[in-house]
Amino acid sequence: MSKLREFVRLDFLTVKPYMTLKNLIICTAVAIFMAFTSASPSAAVSLLMVFGTIYATYPFAAGEKSGLDALYATLSVKRGTVVLGRYLFAQIFLALAGFFALFLSVAVLQFKGGVYGSAMNEAFITAIAMFLLCGILQAVQLPMIFKMGYIKSRLFANLPLIALGLMGMLVLLMFNDDDVNLSNIFGRIEAYPLAVVGIAVAAWLVCMFVSYKLSLAFYKKREF
Repeated sequence: MSKLREFVRLDFLTVKPYMTLKNLIICTAVAIFMAFTSASPSAAVSLLMVFGTIYATYPFAAGEKSGLDALYATLSVKRGTVVLGRYLFAQIFLALAGFFALFLSVAVLQFKGGVYGSAMNEAFITAIAMFLLCGILQAVQLPMIFKMGYIKSRLFANLPLIALGLMGMLVLLMFNDDDVNLSNIFGRIEAYPLAVVGIAVAAWLVCMFVSYKLSLAFYKKREF
């Protein structure tokens, strides 16, 4: 357990150089702009969660660039520890992005004239939904990265994010239709929260379990 904890800590230190002040300011500024110009905080929350998903793969890039995988093998770090550590790091990082997105939403709503209950419920639901959705996207990405490496799999691993962007555009087009209303959808989710959350979490757990097993099998076969 201590080795796993140290490995996750090492991943945070590895990704730190990529999280420059300039990048953080740009991400935050874009999210604030979207929060102010949109009647709903969902867009800003979703944007920051997607950024979190992208940053969560950076330890692979840094590790491949620095030859860390070969070093782990030399130091007798078990491959199961590497795989599980990367999965834990990705989910922890994504959760932190969600908390930051919620904090930013509260700040913007407060600045606009008070924290509105319905808007905050929407932001909270969006953060949970994006955490589960981005987690499932990572479950698709990570086995490809563990099998081929970050550079070789970059195109294929980014396809889920491209699909998410296209899906977001499609949803926005749907919501322009008078027959489809975002508030109604969130209202229905709030009406059956346990059922919706239960199904979503179950799907997330299944995807993560299958993904982890595939990643471990692929990573054990790689040579460094």
